[in-house]
Formats: sequence, structure tokens, C-alpha cells
Amino acid sequence: MCRILQLFEEDIQKTSRYIRMSREDAVQSIVTDFIEELQQELKTVKSGQWI
Repeated sequence: MCRILQLFEEDIQKTSRYIRMSREDAVQSIVTDFIEELQQELKTVKSGQWI
């Protein structure tokens, strides 16, 4: 999971500039949402419902 986050680190940092909260909170929010999405995708793929 860390490797995936490292891959998107620059994009996460850039995107966090446009969220109206502290940079640290914005990054944490983006990372949390991203991890949730990845976990949901993994569940979908494992259940055979991937399109």
C-alpha cells in the first residue's frame, strides 16, 4: 500500500493545496479516501464483480 501512496505522493501534495484546511489535514483526508477506494476496489475484484 505504501508503494502505491508513494507513486501518487506528488499528485496528493498538489491537490491538497486546493482544499480549504491545513495542508497536513488535507493530505491526510486525501490519503484516507484513497485507501478506502483501493480497499473497495480490491473487494470488488476478489468477489468477481469487477467490470
